[in-house]
Amino acid sequence: MTHSYFAELHASPSSQLAGSGFVPPDSPAVSRAWEELRQAAGLDELSAPAARREALLKLAGALGFQLRYTEEISMLSALIDEAPDDAELIRRRAARELTTLRCEAALKDFARCAELGMNGPDTVYRDGLARYFSGDYEGAMKAEEQCFAASDEELGIGAIYWHTLAAWRLGAEPSLLKERYRPGMKVGHHFSYDRAMSLAAGYLSEGDMKALIAGEDDDLEYPMIAYGYARWLIKEGRKEEGGALLKEILKRDGFWIAYGFIGAWSDVNGNADGPRR
Repeated sequence: MTHSYFAELHASPSSQLAGSGFVPPDSPAVSRAWEELRQAAGLDELSAPAARREALLKLAGALGFQLRYTEEISMLSALIDEAPDDAELIRRRAARELTTLRCEAALKDFARCAELGMNGPDTVYRDGLARYFSGDYEGAMKAEEQCFAASDEELGIGAIYWHTLAAWRLGAEPSLLKERYRPGMKVGHHFSYDRAMSLAAGYLSEGDMKALIAGEDDDLEYPMIAYGYARWLIKEGRKEEGGALLKEILKRDGFWIAYGFIGAWSDVNGNADGPRR
């Protein structure tokens, strides 16, 4: 399925998560932004700062559209160096750090966002993801509980999903699933999270889950539902089946920036930050 979230010619997951792999050549937008940045360097002292900022913002956005997140992080860092209290820029950098599994850096940036007053449920949700991907499952559960308490059901189902997976990894009770999940929640575009939690809560049969995964042709939805099923299999003691599914998820990288794909990558390859158990 075609999406407009990023360029058709984009960086591979290994290039951003492992440091080697396909990185596309500069798009016309990237080339234009580089030229504007060079031109800004030649302006007078009064005009140069604003022109440089505008060029860096354009360059960061153009690189991000090609999924060249590690380079985008560098551009955002340059901007933040000049505006260290810009919470929106810090939050944007944190999101890219999260997606490239730079979890320690992401957590520092999320903490800085909180200091600057940007601590809404969406930010807390991603803070929980950074904790989950780095192996701090107890911290992930606490963050997702905080997120759920302040969010609507559309974001809340995501909080339940990651809270449940973190609980399973600790051998703990997934209290949000048990106490707050119900069929028919207003989950919006997070319906794949809902399907995975429907299995976890006993409303969806495993046979139906297998059929859903087999018939899912959307590369965004597939890793979200399949990752939840893989972790359920492992929780059930079926580690070989779960591990095999994790590897299958990585074969379908058409939407590798999906958090389900990132979770599978982290599980299979290990997070460079080092899991804390």
